[in-house]
Amino acid sequence: MLKAKATAIKRYALWGGLIIGAAAVFGFAAPAWQTWREESALRDAHISYVQFPCSSMTAAAACPAYRIDVFGDGTVVYQGGTGTRVSGIYVYRVSEKDVRAYVRDLHVSSFWADPIATGPTIYGGSCLVVLHVKKEIRRNGCLKWKPGTDQALNDPSVSDTVAQLEALTRVASLARGDAGTDEVKRHIRPFKAASHQF
Repeated sequence: MLKAKATAIKRYALWGGLIIGAAAVFGFAAPAWQTWREESALRDAHISYVQFPCSSMTAAAACPAYRIDVFGDGTVVYQGGTGTRVSGIYVYRVSEKDVRAYVRDLHVSSFWADPIATGPTIYGGSCLVVLHVKKEIRRNGCLKWKPGTDQALNDPSVSDTVAQLEALTRVASLARGDAGTDEVKRHIRPFKAASHQF
């Protein structure tokens, strides 16, 4: 009788230990799994940023037309158009860590709260930002110049969002030209799209 009770107690203790152990493993694994999923989504994220030509502005050279596509692994594809210092399509790398941090902040940013119409025929000097995270796609315009003038807008959404993206990718050095243009040009190479891209 006592032996049977002792055996039952050992059995319950064993099962209890297994359950506690499984709970502990799950407790550690669940946050790790969630972190891995988030990092995977950020790694696969994609930002498109288009600066339209300033067709209705008095100082057309103030905002050259270009596009950049920024990927979660730090790859940047730059397409320089009208009025850019460096024209053509090039690819280069920036900090993967910084790109993911930017995407994480942009995804929850108030930038998306107030939709802004965009397009070269609507506002001179306007730009478009498109964010792809998982299956979600967000789009919004941004004004950089007052329509019909060469006066820059003091728009918080531009200074907080677009300016950070331009600084992260150093696109101003390629599009407008500045003291860092020659340095950035040393790191770019002509882009040749594979058949499965874009």
